[in-house]
Amino acid sequence: MWLTFPSICKGIYGQRNKVEAVFSALKKRYGDQLYSKKWFMQRREMAMRFIAYNIRIIVAIQIAREKKIPLWVRA
Repeated sequence: MWLTFPSICKGIYGQRNKVEAVFSALKKRYGDQLYSKKWFMQRREMAMRFIAYNIRIIVAIQIAREKKIPLWVRA
């Protein structure tokens, strides 16, 4: 498929970087281990990590807007 549709494949593969960045940030902040034993509890645990990550980003955006500072500068 890569040889037949190289432009489509490059576009899709280029989006992979965004997903990898989120997983890297999650692992750095919350660790790379799930502590639940059952699969559905592991799924809930991971969902809670995603929610916590998203809330942290939203709060950072709001603070940056209120203080009129660039988003990724430590205050």
